[in-house]
Amino acid sequence: MERYLTSAGEEDIDGDIKLANVYVIYFSASGRTAEEALNAFQDCPVVHLSEYEYIQHPDIFLVPHDPNDPMINNQWHIDRIEARWAWGLWTIFGNTPGNETIILADVDSGVEWWHTDLQANIWVNPGEDIDGDSVVGDFGPPSNG
Repeated sequence: MERYLTSAGEEDIDGDIKLANVYVIYFSASGRTAEEALNAFQDCPVVHLSEYEYIQHPDIFLVPHDPNDPMINNQWHIDRIEARWAWGLWTIFGNTPGNETIILADVDSGVEWWHTDLQANIWVNPGEDIDGDSVVGDFGPPSNG
């Protein structure tokens, strides 16, 4: 058992859930089905909610893809999230990593969309005020003022 959000404090609350009290519990499948274990946790009076966290492993042989980026080995996060293996999935469906018909959405508001590596490749909804300053089409970096 481990805390799910290790940096959450007692003041961090989402609705009626104290985020510091959210845990992930790992168990061996021997002796119980996943459904039996889930029901046992749900019946515990101190448990607000219990649900599965599915881990899916593909039933196919994957070959990791190595991009042509000379700096790839300096990007620690690529291997941390196993991106090379995910890129290997594309070839199974007849695609090639780097194929411009595939649109990737980054839901992280921390993306630096003005970065030189991204400017020419980032999707922008025409006519949308993306930074909330009432100006449409100003896609430069935020000002310090």
